[in-house]
Amino acid sequence: MNKKVLMIVVAVVVAIVVIVGGYFLLFSGKSSLKKEVVSQENYEKILDEVGKKFGESDEAYYYTYACIYHTAKAGFTDEYLQSKDESLLYKDISGKTVQQLIDEGKQLMEKNNVTIEEYKQKLTDLGGSLAK
Repeated sequence: MNKKVLMIVVAVVVAIVVIVGGYFLLFSGKSSLKKEVVSQENYEKILDEVGKKFGESDEAYYYTYACIYHTAKAGFTDEYLQSKDESLLYKDISGKTVQQLIDEGKQLMEKNNVTIEEYKQKLTDLGGSLAK
């Protein structure tokens, strides 16, 4: 009887360790990604990671909103249209952390009177999804 009780206790302890460890791995991955600094060179990689780690969360949508807003805005400047220098598209996102861009995305949506639901729907209508 003692062996059964011991085995059950060991199984419960192992399950708790696995659950707690998984929880910390999941959330430490998100927090470390939020500290990543975006550049033209790592933009695509970080966008993929945001999609994988944040999935369909509001934070992922805020991040993409800020990035799309800034690159589109830069793409319509005379400076870019005359030079076609691709680095100009990233000038307003380069040097910022993922968290800063998430915060900016939320602020820009509020400023532009766009709700997260409207933005999600627009992306869905365009055939986009953030989850990978």
